[in-house]
Amino acid sequence: MSTRKRVLRTVIVTAITIQVALTLVFIIVNLLPGSPLNALDILAGNIPSDVRKKLEDRLGLGSDIVTRYIIFLRSVLTFDFGYSISIHYMVPTSSILPRYLAITLILMIPAITLAAVISLVLAVVTTPYVGTTRDYVVTTLMIALYSVPPYWLGMVLQYIVAYKLGILPASGVVSEEGTVLDMLRHLVLPLTTLTLWYSGLLYIVTKSVLAPEYSTQYVLLARAKGLSRYAVVWRHVLRANAAPLISLIALLLGFSVSGMVSVERVFSWEGTGYLIAEAELQRDYTLIYALFTVLTLSVVLANSVADIAIAVLHPRQELAPDGGKVVRRPLISRAVLKSMYPLIILASVIALTLPLLPLTQQTLEKVATPYAPPIWYTALIHKTKLPDTRDYVLKLVERVENDREAVLHYRTSINYTWEPPKVFEVKLENIPKYTPLKLTLRITKPSSEEVIVYIKRKTASNPLILSSLDPTLRIITREKLWKVIDPYYVARYVFSEEGEYKIDLVIKVLKSGNENYLTNTPRAVLRIYGLKWGLLGTDAWGRDVASEIALGLVTTLCVGAIISLLSTTIGTVVGVVASYFSKLVGTVLMRICDIVLILPTVPLLIVLSCTRALSPVEIGIVVGSLKWGFVARVVYSASIRVCRESYVESARAIGLGSWSILVNYVIPAISPTIAAMAILQLAYGIQIECIASFLGLTSPEYLSIGQVLRYVAYTGAVALDAWWWFIPPGVVIGLLTAPLLIIAYRLVVSSRGG
Repeated sequence: MSTRKRVLRTVIVTAITIQVALTLVFIIVNLLPGSPLNALDILAGNIPSDVRKKLEDRLGLGSDIVTRYIIFLRSVLTFDFGYSISIHYMVPTSSILPRYLAITLILMIPAITLAAVISLVLAVVTTPYVGTTRDYVVTTLMIALYSVPPYWLGMVLQYIVAYKLGILPASGVVSEEGTVLDMLRHLVLPLTTLTLWYSGLLYIVTKSVLAPEYSTQYVLLARAKGLSRYAVVWRHVLRANAAPLISLIALLLGFSVSGMVSVERVFSWEGTGYLIAEAELQRDYTLIYALFTVLTLSVVLANSVADIAIAVLHPRQELAPDGGKVVRRPLISRAVLKSMYPLIILASVIALTLPLLPLTQQTLEKVATPYAPPIWYTALIHKTKLPDTRDYVLKLVERVENDREAVLHYRTSINYTWEPPKVFEVKLENIPKYTPLKLTLRITKPSSEEVIVYIKRKTASNPLILSSLDPTLRIITREKLWKVIDPYYVARYVFSEEGEYKIDLVIKVLKSGNENYLTNTPRAVLRIYGLKWGLLGTDAWGRDVASEIALGLVTTLCVGAIISLLSTTIGTVVGVVASYFSKLVGTVLMRICDIVLILPTVPLLIVLSCTRALSPVEIGIVVGSLKWGFVARVVYSASIRVCRESYVESARAIGLGSWSILVNYVIPAISPTIAAMAILQLAYGIQIECIASFLGLTSPEYLSIGQVLRYVAYTGAVALDAWWWFIPPGVVIGLLTAPLLIIAYRLVVSSRGG
C-alpha cells in the first residue's frame, strides 16, 4: 500500500475511532447509578425542585436515553457542550477551553520532547551493555523515577527547591510581574517533574524493545563488519524497530494524561488537567465532558500522527506470491469495510443495551453496596489520636484572638465545634451561603500600567466557608478583605470586597506571642497538634502516619490486584483469540483494542465520579474492564510468533481442536509474557489508584496512599516542613512498585530472547 493511501486510511479510521470511543463512554456513564445533580446536592445542599428541573433540561438529563444519545452526538460533532454550571458560571465551554489547552501544551510539548530524548539516549547507551553494572544502575534509576506517583515527585521537588532552597516559585503559572522570564521560572518545577516521570516510562518501553534485538543475527553480522556498539544500535537496531516503538509510545499517551492531571493540580498549573480536577471538585458536568472529549481527541490524534509517521518512515509495498503486485479493492472501499466491523458490533451493543439500561441501573443500585471497612480499620486509624488535640487548637485560636483584641480592640465572633477527625469547624453567622467571587489575574507592564488579562468567576459555597471581615488585613493592604476557608478548614485565599484575588495563604497563625501571625507561615503549626509522636510522627489530626500508610496500602494493593486480574484475563483471551482465528476476527478484536487503549484513564474516572462517589472496588472494576488493550496487543504479538511454530502446525495437522491447541500449546508458550503483563498491570493499577484517590475520586471513608497525600496537599504540609508526613507514603509506593517493574522488565526481555 502506498504512503498516500495509508495516510488517507489512517484519517478515515481515526474519525470512526473517535466516535466509537466517545459512544462507549456515553454508555458507561449512563449505565452507572447516580446523576450529576446528586453530586451537586452534596456541594450545594438540596437543590430546589424548580432549579433542579431547569438544570436537568439544560444538561439533557430529563429526557430518555435515546434523546440523550442524539444530543451527545450533536455536541461532539458541533463541539458545543453547553455552559459551565459551576466554575465559570454560564460561560460557554467552547470559550473556556482554548486558554487552558494552550497552557497545557506549553508544559506537555517540552516535557514529552525532553523525556523522549533522554530515554532514547539512555536506552541506546545501555543496550550494548545489557547485564553490566552500567545497565543495572541506569535501568534501576529510570524504573525508580516511574515507580512513584508523579504528583509525589512534584511534592518532593517543591519541598526541596521551592521551600527549602527558595530558588523557584512553588506553584502557579505567572506571578504579578507577568513577564516571560517569570512564567519560565514557574514552568521549571512542573516541567522537571513530568520530564523525569515520562523519561522513566519511555525508557522502560524503549529498552524492552531494543535489548532483545541486540543479540540477533543481523546485529552480530554488523559487529563483525567492524561497526561500533553504538553505531549498530543507532543505525540498525533502532531504525529496524522505529515503527513499533513509535506506535507503542503513542498508545501510552492515554496513561501519560493521568500523570499530567495530577502534576498540574499539585503545581496549580492552570491547564486542562488542573481545570478538569477543579471541575470535578465543583461537579461541573458539562465542563468535565467537554474536557474529556478534548483529551480523548488529543490522544487519538497523537496516535494518528504516529501512524502517519510510520507510513512515511517505513513505506510498505505488498507483493503477491508470484512476485507481482497485489490487486486490491480501492482504498475508500477497504477502509469503509474494515471500519464497519466495530461499528456493527457497537450498533448491536447499543441496540441491546439501551432498553436494558434502566433495569441494569436499578439492579446495580441494589447489588453494588459500598465496601464497608472492618471495625479494626477505623479503630487503628484513630488509635494514636491525641485526646487533648481540641484543647491545643482552641488555645491557639484564643491566643490569636487575644493578641488581635489587645492591639486593635476588635474581636471576631467565631464559634468552634469539634467533630473528629476534622481539626475544627468554623461556623459563622450572617454570611450568605452562596457568595459570587471574581478572580482577576493582573499583569504589570514595564510602564507600570496594570492590564487585566484574565477574569474567572467562582462561587464560594459549602464546603467553602467565607470567614468574618478581618480589619487587620485592611490596615495592612488598605483593602476590605474576606478570608475563604477550604474544605479541609485551612485558610487559603483572601478576597477583597469587590472580589479581586489578592493573597495566597497557606496557614497564617501566630508563631509566638511576639510575632505577627499575618506575616509569618509558622513551622510549628502542625506540631501543635501532636506531630513527632508515633513511629513516623502524626498528621495534623494526631493520627499515626505509619498506621495510615499500612492501612492505606491495603486499599491501594486491593485496587491494583483487581485491575491486574481483570485486565490480564480479558487482554490474554482477546490477544490469543485474535492471533489464532481468522483474519476477520483478529481485525475486529484489534480495532476494539485500539479503541479502549486511547481512553485516558483518570479523565474517564472523573467523568464517572460526576454521577456518584466511586468506591475503590468500583474503580478497580471499571479500570480493569477497560484498560486491557495494552495486554491484548503484547499477547497478540507473542501469540502470532508461537502460532507460526512447527509444533503448532503439526497439532493442527493431526486434527486437534482450536481451543485445545490454544490451552495446551499457545498459552503455556507465552506464559512468561502473560506473567509480565500481570505484574505490569498490578504496578499500573497501584499508580492509577494513587492518582485517582489523590484527586478525590474515591469516597473519603476509604483510606489509601493517595488519600494520605491528598490530605498532605490540602493542609499545606509541604510548605510547613512536615516531611515525615508526605515523604514516607511515596517511598513505600516506590519500594513496592519498582521491584514489580524490574521483574516485569526482565520477563519481557527474556521472553523475546534477550
